[in-house]
Amino acid sequence: MEKAGIKFSNHVFNGIILTSILAAANSSMYLTTRTLFSLSVEKKFFKPFKKVTENGNPIYCLLVGAVIVTFTISISYFGDERVYEWLVAFSGTAGLISWIGILFSHHRFRKAYIYQGFYLDDLPFKSKLFPFGNYFSFFCLTFIVLSQGYTTGIFRNFTAVGFIKAYFGVMLFLILYLSYKLYFKTKIVGLSEMDLLTDSYNQLGFVSERFEKTSFKEKLLSFIF
Repeated sequence: MEKAGIKFSNHVFNGIILTSILAAANSSMYLTTRTLFSLSVEKKFFKPFKKVTENGNPIYCLLVGAVIVTFTISISYFGDERVYEWLVAFSGTAGLISWIGILFSHHRFRKAYIYQGFYLDDLPFKSKLFPFGNYFSFFCLTFIVLSQGYTTGIFRNFTAVGFIKAYFGVMLFLILYLSYKLYFKTKIVGLSEMDLLTDSYNQLGFVSERFEKTSFKEKLLSFIF
């Protein structure tokens, strides 16, 4: 950009990077806060974290999220660069695994919804590419997770540190998941056992989408958006 005569290009790139960092920090705080709050409500985390303000904000969860985000970002400026690289690798893997879990949950929800006698047309949103979109995304995300070691060069010059760095997130996820399943002796919920009514949009008083959209314009907008 400097060769093109744009002298302030460095400021433009700094602004883009800063915006990306702030967006990532904001997203991390939201996800951390809501995850801790949900775990506390389900009695899988400390009880005080259920406390909310008058506006419904989980204050203790928000504080913990702010501390974690601040600590993580500070490492990149004041800490060891290798520690920061490990955190980045771990957070990236955690995000990919989360989306794999979302795809699996969505697939199971659709199957259970039909199995229990509900109509897909009643849903406010339906994935147009189901189930191909789920299968394709699941394959791509799984491939990315498993091939992370290739990008670090461990297959060409294998080192234990490089292997752990590439797959630490996967190993930690498996340890936590299997430990939880073994300790609480839980099982995968069957299609007929899934609770699809509690806090559903119908139970909360919303009109069924099948009867709400009648005109061509409404159906067209629903299809596009």
